[in-house]
Amino acid sequence: RDLEVARRLGLESDPVTLAGAVAYWVDLVVFGFELVSDAMMTETERALRLAEQYGDSSGFAAYGLSLARWARGTALLHCEPARRSEALELLRLSREFGGDVAVGPIDAQIAAAMRRQGDIDDELIDSLAAKVASELDAGDLTYFGYGATELVKLLIARAREDDLKSAHRLATRLAAEIGAI
Repeated sequence: RDLEVARRLGLESDPVTLAGAVAYWVDLVVFGFELVSDAMMTETERALRLAEQYGDSSGFAAYGLSLARWARGTALLHCEPARRSEALELLRLSREFGGDVAVGPIDAQIAAAMRRQGDIDDELIDSLAAKVASELDAGDLTYFGYGATELVKLLIARAREDDLKSAHRLATRLAAEIGAI
């Protein structure tokens, strides 16, 4: 209910506020608490369209556009396989902004999509491994589990000599961190 109110208020306010509210809603998909619905598809499309109209040159507008791109790309990735390339492009554009947009999940989302297609990219694995290690070292566990899980899947899929050992070390560290919470 709170997210519905936030989206309604975002529509009455500005595209950046709407993009933020919609992005929080889409977070529930990333965390596995909700599936992408027709309503979510409609809202992510509207948030992206409004953010694009708002502009992307200033910091505030660029942040809103990045959030809207992430939300739309995530929704597309989870429910419209035929639009995978569009989804990945939106995620990449969102990631380029950097800032406070969820870069950890973006790397994991891109890696998961590529893994499902059988495209195991060494550079992406290295990037995701660095992001996961950085989040863990900083104690930022918000998206750590998602990125770490995807990294373990990638390492198992790549199946190089040390990959299974690396996956085991990461899973052990994840279990220790979760156990400490």
